Amino acid sequence: MNTTRQPEYGIGGHVHFYYGPTSFNLGHIHRYSGISSRNFGGVDAHAHYLTGTTTFNNRHTHYYQVVTGPGIPAGRGYHVHRYYGITWFNGIRPHTHYYGGITAPAPNDRYYY
Repeated sequence: MNTTRQPEYGIGGHVHFYYGPTSFNLGHIHRYSGISSRNFGGVDAHAHYLTGTTTFNNRHTHYYQVVTGPGIPAGRGYHVHRYYGITWFNGIRPHTHYYGGITAPAPNDRYYY
């Protein structure tokens, strides 16, 4: 029987990849992608920051920043997070775009046995 205590957190936490398109506004969309911040808020109810700049479309970009929802089990020791947000105003005709989705899976920091 293995009685070795497993760590509750990975070294330095973990991150998630994410990507997607924004909503279609004023005749165009943008794309975004990145790597989340390291996890914060504890093992069972942690979240991540997603921040960045969209692609350059229609002669402008948009900034975005959002905090993900809590982890959602994805099976086999992995989890994902949902996120939704609105970009900052920008453009020749100032406007925003909606964005959202689910992060790529990442290993759980807590080991269950």
